[in-house]
Amino acid sequence: MLAAACTTSRPSGNAAGEPVAAAPAAASAVPVGPAQPDSVPVPKKTIGLLQYVGASYVQKQLTDELVRAATALGWDVVVKDGQGQPALIAASAQAFVQSNVDAFVSIANPPSAIQASLQAFHDRGTPIIGVAGIVQDPGGFFDAILRPSDAIQGAMAADYLEESLAPGSTIVAQRLDGLLGVKIRADAFTSGMDNYGFATVATHQMDVSNLVSDTISSVRDQLTANPKAAAVYSSIDSQFGPICNLLNERGQTSVKVLAMYTFPDTVKALQTCPNGVIIDSPNWWTGWQAVDILLHHWTKNAPFSAAAETAKYPYPYVVVTRDTMPPDLPSYPFEDLGATLYSAWKAEGYHLAPLAPPTVATR
Repeated sequence: MLAAACTTSRPSGNAAGEPVAAAPAAASAVPVGPAQPDSVPVPKKTIGLLQYVGASYVQKQLTDELVRAATALGWDVVVKDGQGQPALIAASAQAFVQSNVDAFVSIANPPSAIQASLQAFHDRGTPIIGVAGIVQDPGGFFDAILRPSDAIQGAMAADYLEESLAPGSTIVAQRLDGLLGVKIRADAFTSGMDNYGFATVATHQMDVSNLVSDTISSVRDQLTANPKAAAVYSSIDSQFGPICNLLNERGQTSVKVLAMYTFPDTVKALQTCPNGVIIDSPNWWTGWQAVDILLHHWTKNAPFSAAAETAKYPYPYVVVTRDTMPPDLPSYPFEDLGATLYSAWKAEGYHLAPLAPPTVATR
């Protein structure tokens, strides 16, 4: 409920609809214990990192922190931006196949666009890790998929409204069901609203190719048709600013606006949106977790397990409002997982380069 959700929390377990690989048996656990400093050599590796949309601030955060992690181990990272275009995504993945990268990391790219490359990596034994979002993997190519739970974030949004809206209030929603993780998030929110007795009186499937104008026109139509709606729910981050601006223009600042993830645009909009609410979790942690998994696989033959990695380093979740967002920061400051993992690697005796400062807001 809200009391727990308003502080950084670490929900456990897995939400319905979000498949997670089984944790390895205890006998396969990686031995961790005191070791002589710099006694464990780290093999030289090159990671191919394919962004779905490099212009996304969330994906930029993740990329920068994965590079920070890899650099501490002396690894190289080659980054390619698919720009959300299936043909470019496919060509970029194939370029990684041809350059014989040691591991392939995909930021939320749909496997349908890179099937041939995934098959080639799989046949060659190249590790394949997905980060930042759920993807459908019918071929079973991914060795691990790391991401905060979309279902938890959707449920937290519903919990917040249950605590803050009058009984029987109505809401309007913006959805993007073409992306599996976003759909799971919106489904969890809608289910929570239904359970709490709140009606979703209008739903719109957003047009990401024309997002700003589509957001403004569709939300305006939803609120005009439903003038008593008490909240607007968006299942992504990029709609938050346009919705806040629209409500200010219409003089409807009492309407609550819920969206996902803090970054400069949403933080700026939050300051002008008195009833704005952002559900946040550090997607960039997945970059560090991916590198940690690869390190132990290559040096200790540890099995791939997203479940085991996220059990060791579970994602925090937080409800951010104008009053709870720390000033003068580009995003909400989560714990620096990089410092935690770097210390763990040193304790295991790995030979490390100096750790660079975090590239994101941390506490």
